[in-house]
Amino acid sequence: MKLTDAQAELIKSKFGAEPLPSDEPAVGQLTEAFGDHTFYLDANGLVVFEPVEDPDADAARAVVVAVWADEKREQLAGVQPQATDTVVEFDAAPEA
Repeated sequence: MKLTDAQAELIKSKFGAEPLPSDEPAVGQLTEAFGDHTFYLDANGLVVFEPVEDPDADAARAVVVAVWADEKREQLAGVQPQATDTVVEFDAAPEA
C-alpha cells in the first residue's frame, strides 16, 4: 500500500523508520517488482506495509518482500512475502 505522508510520519515516530525517497532511482524498479508501495529498508531487508485483514481497523502490518542477499547489505533477494508482528494503528494519524 502507498502510505500517506501522515501515515509515513506515524511510522517514523513509532519505529524510527524512514521510507525510501520516491525520487530514489531504485523505487521505479521496486514498484515494477512489488507494486505501488511505500518502501522501507531495515535489518531484515525490504519492507512494505499491507492493510490488516480486519476491514474495520485502520491499521497496516509490515511485510518483508525481499531479504538481504549479502552481509554488506548491498543486494536484495526476493522472497515469498513474510508478514511480521509489527502492526501500526493509523487511527491516531491525522489525514494528509
